[in-house]
Amino acid sequence: MSGFGDQIRGFTKKTNDNIDKTVQYSIILAAQGVILKSPVDTGRFRANWQFGIDVQNTTTTETTDKSGRQTLGGIMAQVRANVVGDAARGVFWISNSLPYGHRLEFEGWSKQAPAGMVRITLAELPGAVDAYVRTLQ
Repeated sequence: MSGFGDQIRGFTKKTNDNIDKTVQYSIILAAQGVILKSPVDTGRFRANWQFGIDVQNTTTTETTDKSGRQTLGGIMAQVRANVVGDAARGVFWISNSLPYGHRLEFEGWSKQAPAGMVRITLAELPGAVDAYVRTLQ
C-alpha cells in the first residue's frame, strides 16, 4: 500500500514534469510564432531565428528557409534536449540578429508583416499556453 510520502513524491514528480512540458511548449510556440509570422522573400530572415539559454545567440547565417520548417525543427530539437529540470530555470532567448529585423518589427518594412512578428506572437502566447496547461493532468 502506498503511503502519504509516496503520494507526495508522485505528485511532485508529475508537477515538475508538467512544468518542464509547459516551459518547452511555451518556447516552441514562441519560436513557431515568430518564424511563421516572419516575412518571406529569400527565406534568410526566417532561417536566422536562433535559440539560446541565458545568452542571446547573435550569430547569423546565409542559409535560407522559406517554409521555416527547418529552422523551427532545429529550435525544437535544442529545446527538447536542453530545457528540462534545472535548465528550465534559465532565461531563454529566441532572437534574430539580422540588421533589418528592427525595421521589420517596428517600421512596417514588409507588407507581409506590417505589424511585426514578435509583438503579435507575444500577444497570442499567454492564451495559447493557458489552453495547453488546461490539457495537462
